[in-house]
Amino acid sequence: MENKNYSRTTMFAIILFGSVGGLLFGYDTGIIGSALVFLKTQYHMTPMEVSMVTSAIIVGAFVGSPLFGTLADKYGRRPIIFIMGSVFAIGSIGASRIDSLTALIIWRFVLGLAVGGASAIVPMYLSEMAPTRIRGAMATFDQIMINTGTVLSTVAGYTLASSGNWRMMFLLAVIPSIIMILGMVSMAESPRWLIMKGRVDEARKILLRTRTPEETEEEIKGIVAILSIKSEGGMKEFKKPYLKKILIMGSLVLFFQQMTGFNIMVFYLPTILIGMGIAAKNAIGFTVAFASLGIVATLYCAKIVDKVGRKKLLEQSSLVIGFCLLAMAISLWIFGNDVKHVMFVAIPGLILVRIYFSTGWGAGAWIYVSEIFPIRVRGLATSSAVCTNWFGNFLVAFTFPLLLSSVGLAWSYFIFFVLNMISFAYTYYNLYETKGQSLEQIEGHFREKYGDQVGA
Repeated sequence: MENKNYSRTTMFAIILFGSVGGLLFGYDTGIIGSALVFLKTQYHMTPMEVSMVTSAIIVGAFVGSPLFGTLADKYGRRPIIFIMGSVFAIGSIGASRIDSLTALIIWRFVLGLAVGGASAIVPMYLSEMAPTRIRGAMATFDQIMINTGTVLSTVAGYTLASSGNWRMMFLLAVIPSIIMILGMVSMAESPRWLIMKGRVDEARKILLRTRTPEETEEEIKGIVAILSIKSEGGMKEFKKPYLKKILIMGSLVLFFQQMTGFNIMVFYLPTILIGMGIAAKNAIGFTVAFASLGIVATLYCAKIVDKVGRKKLLEQSSLVIGFCLLAMAISLWIFGNDVKHVMFVAIPGLILVRIYFSTGWGAGAWIYVSEIFPIRVRGLATSSAVCTNWFGNFLVAFTFPLLLSSVGLAWSYFIFFVLNMISFAYTYYNLYETKGQSLEQIEGHFREKYGDQVGA
């Protein structure tokens, strides 16, 4: 008989410690928005320098994602998450002690290595540990922690705004880094990785912590069956047409997540609000409320994602975000930055974008990509797709200040409206719904659909 209390305690620990990397992801990408308010004044930064400082963490993530993803396939998910916690701590200390913009760019790149690894491995780890019936909800907690990290970064920015202590803004990330390191000491390895390495008895013991004996044996049977399919493994597997098609799909999903334009809100929201005439400290305060709303919306996503499905939430997200950005662009053309635009269009529009990103592309894209790749190359394939996400992130973060200075905020919003309509069309016509299916059933579907043998 299942010990439900033990099961819930174990799942809570997996979610908490497994997703601390998401919290650091959110904090380290979000804190730069608050710090830039003061760094720009101290270092007299040009738009190009702002782009370089903001984009350094993204370039690091582009490198760190495949690096840590490959290591996770070889050495396991758990030890690599432990190492990433150490990199987060070192990078945070380094960023807090800089004496030049060059040094800041270097340390933000180091932080990016861990951020990139966390963005690929954390949702994959949670998906592999979760029972099928709640896999979407458990994987959503990575996004909840990312939002929590964003809230903490904006609270830190708001609290330290009066002193302008941007060094402490960076240094505070050491605390969750230590929690991540200590937490992973007691966490279990992914049972799927263990079975792939022939350690079935160890995997069974881990699965029994969160599943009934019947569910455990059924899951092991499915994993062993999918592993029995002839597979090259490693880079040779990427030559197969079925994996190339899935990789394109996963890469586009994560690229389109960035093309929603949401991250321009995370990186530049204080700057945008100041440009609307709102005082610097009040702008950071609004950002705190903005990020807090994301936690509530993502909790709602966790409640419904295994019922509604990933695909429908992504479609709704594209439509609502796109038309909000269109409305904001039209309002700016008509009213400019006066009180009518700010109070009746801009702020309500930003709130709706926050809600529908969190319930759709924010969580849904990471859940979807953590589910679709075959077990033998899941770490490498997931991290390869994540590279596309970070390329899109870099593209947005690097070009937006230049776009803002050249065509203005209204046309910038309009461009992202068009991109959201493209992402809606792709999602509607191409994505396969994964809710209610085991990871092995999903792998079997794609192998059959794209011509690879199943059960050979």
